[in-house]
Amino acid sequence: MRYALLGLRVLFACAAAASCIGMLLAWSAGNHELGRILRLVACVSPVLLALACGALASWYGRWIALGLLYCWFGDRLLGSHGFVPGLLAFLLGHIAFIAASLVRGIALKPFAIACAALVLPAGAVLLWLHEQVPPDRMPPVVAYLTVISLMVAFAAGASWRRQAPLLVIAAVTFYVSDLFVARSMFVQRDFLNSTLGLPLYFGSLVLFALSIPGAVEDNANEGPPRMVEWVH
Repeated sequence: MRYALLGLRVLFACAAAASCIGMLLAWSAGNHELGRILRLVACVSPVLLALACGALASWYGRWIALGLLYCWFGDRLLGSHGFVPGLLAFLLGHIAFIAASLVRGIALKPFAIACAALVLPAGAVLLWLHEQVPPDRMPPVVAYLTVISLMVAFAAGASWRRQAPLLVIAAVTFYVSDLFVARSMFVQRDFLNSTLGLPLYFGSLVLFALSIPGAVEDNANEGPPRMVEWVH
C-alpha cells in the first residue's frame, strides 16, 4: 500500500509537470483546444496529488486540499466568468492556505518578521500597478495582495516552527506567479507571462500538496499544537 501511494504521488506530480509543459507547447503551436484540455489536467493533478499525500488524514491536509480546489475553480472562472469571480475564488484559496498554516501552528516571531519584510514588495507592486488598474478594480486588487502577502507570512511562521520549508517555498512561488498574472491582466499581454507564470503557479500547487505528509507525521508524533507561540 505504501509503495502504491508513493507511485500515485509520482504519477500525479509528473502529470502536473507534463501537462503544464504540453499546454504551453500546444498554445505555441496554435492548438488551443488541446491546451485547454491539458490545462484542466494540470489543475486537477495537484488535487489528486494532495489526496495521495494523505490530505484527509489531518486538518492541515484538508485545508490544503480545499485551497487547491479553490485554485482550480479560480483558474476556470478567471478564463470564463471574468475578473472578479476568478479573483474571489483564488482569494478563498489563499485563505484556506492561511488556515492550513494556522492549524499546523505558527512561530510568532518569524511571522512578524515576514509581515514586515513583505510590506516593501507589496508597496512596490501597488506602485507598479496603480496607473494600470482601473479604479473600480483597485479595491479587490489591494485585498488580494493583502491576503496573498499574509499567506506567505503565515507560511513562513509555520515553516519555521515545523522546520517544513516546502510550505513557505510553495507560498513564495505562488506569490511570484501572481505577479505574472497581474502583468498579463493590467500591464502587458505576451507569451512571457504564460512561459514563466504558469510553471511557477502549477509548481506551487504541487509543492503545497507535497507538504502534506509532514503534517501527517506531526499529528502522529504529538498532540494538537498551540496555534501560535513565540519562537526565537
